[in-house]
Amino acid sequence: MSAVECQKTFTIGSANATLPLVQMVTEDIVALSREISDTRERLAYLDNDPTDRSEYSKEVRAIENQTELKSSRLADCIDELLSINASPSNANDGHVDFPALRNGQEVCLCWCLGESEITHWHAADESCSKRRLVDLPLIHSSISRAFPRPTILQS
Repeated sequence: MSAVECQKTFTIGSANATLPLVQMVTEDIVALSREISDTRERLAYLDNDPTDRSEYSKEVRAIENQTELKSSRLADCIDELLSINASPSNANDGHVDFPALRNGQEVCLCWCLGESEITHWHAADESCSKRRLVDLPLIHSSISRAFPRPTILQS
């Protein structure tokens, strides 16, 4: 059994059901990631500034401490997604992957911040840049897992 099959896999419906939570967490991830990146860029600029910044050392330390707190919150947000077996593909772009099966093969349902529902997928070993529209085999895999096929009794 593969790693994806051992973990929870999603149908299109079950992944869509998580979107209210996933959207809120992803909004936080994107915002925090951008704030941290911007702040670190500004701090790096200050480190390279030849002027004496000793008079601002307390403020700089406070900014560094706030940035560390934001980094910790970012890690918590990512852990929150991972706890439901969804994973952000990149903290800056708002893409989230949900492991799924398509014709028995491991794939990822792919959602992006701003989308109202999951409409894309990509192979498990591909990035979100290779995502494509949900197709009939994926829909069929989701339906067949959501609703067991009836067994035909033979007499």
